[in-house]
Amino acid sequence: MSEASRTKGLRFRHQLTLVSLLPVAVLGAVVTLVSTYALRRISLNLILQRNTALVEVAAIGLANDLNSYLCPLQTTAEALAGHVGAIEQQKQILRDRAAFLQRFGEGVALLDETGIVIAATPGHEEREGRDYSFRDYFQTARATRGPVFSAVLKEEPSGQNAVVIATPVVHSGDFSGVLIGVLFLGRHPWA
Repeated sequence: MSEASRTKGLRFRHQLTLVSLLPVAVLGAVVTLVSTYALRRISLNLILQRNTALVEVAAIGLANDLNSYLCPLQTTAEALAGHVGAIEQQKQILRDRAAFLQRFGEGVALLDETGIVIAATPGHEEREGRDYSFRDYFQTARATRGPVFSAVLKEEPSGQNAVVIATPVVHSGDFSGVLIGVLFLGRHPWA
């Protein structure tokens, strides 16, 4: 075999090797990229699912905790309904129930049918005379005659972030006002 044919044959072998290995190398690179992307995507989806499950569990616990705040508010609203129009008696009821309502460390207030505070628990009398008729929780409690949990809002007069639980005061089937309990977010373990 001559030197020229041997060199030509070697080149052909290299060409054949290159043609055979190049698609395998490209396919290997594509598989590696797709696998890396899929693995990353699966990891992110698993993390998102875990975080969603944790939030759902926390939300259920928070809802149960907030519902436990509603019972003392509703029983107080029922007691206040028996004294509609007698503001001094309603103020006395709130004073008498202050210990019962202490879980609302930021106070409990009675709003009349127009949304004006007419009575408050001891230590929170500065709310008396304030107009809360613009608040969604007042409007919703008046419209639905059912309890309302507000969204996070800036509470007046303090300006702090708070959640308000509101329950209507209904006397003889007529809407007579709303009893609200205020919870500052910075002071509760679930905040």
